[in-house]
Amino acid sequence: HTYIMNAATTFTDSLYLNAEGNFNAVFVIKIKGALSTSTFSKVLLRNGTQAKNVYWVVDGAVSINDSSVFNGTIICNNAAINLSTGVTLNGRALTTGGALSTASVIATSPFGNCNTLPLKWLYFKGTPDKGNISLAWGTTNEINNGFFTIEKSIDGTMFKKLTIVNTAKESGAQYHYLFTDHEPYKSGYYRISQTDKDGHRNYYCTILVKMNLNQSFNTLPYVQNNYIYVRTSGAVPGKGSIELYNIEGKKISSQKIMLTKEVSIYKIEKYLHKGIYVLYIESEEEKVYHGKVMVQ
Repeated sequence: HTYIMNAATTFTDSLYLNAEGNFNAVFVIKIKGALSTSTFSKVLLRNGTQAKNVYWVVDGAVSINDSSVFNGTIICNNAAINLSTGVTLNGRALTTGGALSTASVIATSPFGNCNTLPLKWLYFKGTPDKGNISLAWGTTNEINNGFFTIEKSIDGTMFKKLTIVNTAKESGAQYHYLFTDHEPYKSGYYRISQTDKDGHRNYYCTILVKMNLNQSFNTLPYVQNNYIYVRTSGAVPGKGSIELYNIEGKKISSQKIMLTKEVSIYKIEKYLHKGIYVLYIESEEEKVYHGKVMVQ
């Protein structure tokens, strides 16, 4: 999206840029005047927004105040840029005709360097598989690659390391890699990078993978001595609930449960008379099962 401010602009506290799961989303903020921030201000990237795709086009001076975290490329037209003490810049700061001053800042370019990449990426994808997430990626022309790093995140912003996978031997051939996440999020982000033998690291892409809860969840209700029992397995671990209704739609019973991948048996603590009942099971606020049960 493109945003246009027709005068000098300032923001305090936090500014959120939300890509809504589109990892190719581009943000252009055009300001017809100066740009300034408060101390400890933050530009926060959410749901796949990447710093390399955020651009600030400013027709005036730019002042990023102390201890701020700023994301994106700043393009300042005919004015000065001042990055104050303790600023963290994930991006670049460019001016067409003014001074650039800094004080104890950390600047990280998301664009990598101009060296030849030690491999060519083919793909990176994730697929739900019986309560797990199967991650697959392909490369070719691996000439200086050391290893791959896979990270995961629940919000697309804060990532943690999931695993490191060593490279195949050097060759011009294609290679296809696999890794399984046995503790996936219901909806999670994965990103992959490679580190070459010289220690340089390059990110490839970030993907969003959602679990198919219905596919992984196995349910078997059965009746014993006028009580209904529910046998489950293969669930994505998390909070859930079991609700029972009579055929007229009146709720008969509701209870909270904790679902796991292992086989579990839950008893509905209510003596039931003969008839047909409707059973609903929720996992993390999503319905994963509904069906009829007959008590004879």
